[in-house]
Amino acid sequence: MKRFPQSLVLTILLNAVAPYLIYMALKDKTSGLTALVIATCVPLAEQIFYFAKKRVIDSFGMLMVGTFVLGAGLALMGGSERVVLLRESFVTGAVGTVFLISLWMRRPLIYSLSLRFIPEANAASQELKWKSPYFRRACRLMSAAWGLLLIGEAAVRSYLIYSLSTSTFLMVSNVVFYSFIGVGIIWSVIYRRHVQKQME
Repeated sequence: MKRFPQSLVLTILLNAVAPYLIYMALKDKTSGLTALVIATCVPLAEQIFYFAKKRVIDSFGMLMVGTFVLGAGLALMGGSERVVLLRESFVTGAVGTVFLISLWMRRPLIYSLSLRFIPEANAASQELKWKSPYFRRACRLMSAAWGLLLIGEAAVRSYLIYSLSTSTFLMVSNVVFYSFIGVGIIWSVIYRRHVQKQME
């Protein structure tokens, strides 16, 4: 069994866990905007360090920063009960849209994200794989699949927000989210293995 990459653990801690904990700790002691600015300093500092070291922009880190800022910004806006419930769906849909937009970029988002979590020794082989038309199509297909999946999840939860009572929605919301994500992960693992076999 492969060890869970330490780089992945550190990245998640710096880009997701730390900003959230800092924001939650400060939001009641200072203004929401001040708490947001301070919370985003940690992932932004990590991005600056990563860029200085690698001379490339970290797509995963920037995605996490953007997601956190968007979510926190929406939280600061306030609104009705249903608007509050819609925030998570809006963020999920926005991330899905980024995945789809990346299809028109030089390299799709799924490829850029994969580079963040593979050892430097394997980065060169990943670049060689990119020269294969089949591998490029596979990366674009996975980016498209995740984009549509996240947008679909956002659409389903948005529909449920206006179809169910708040208490009922809160009970099924996480089930819907993790069901979509679980299906996406299972499909990604199976398809990735298929691609690897085809390229051997």
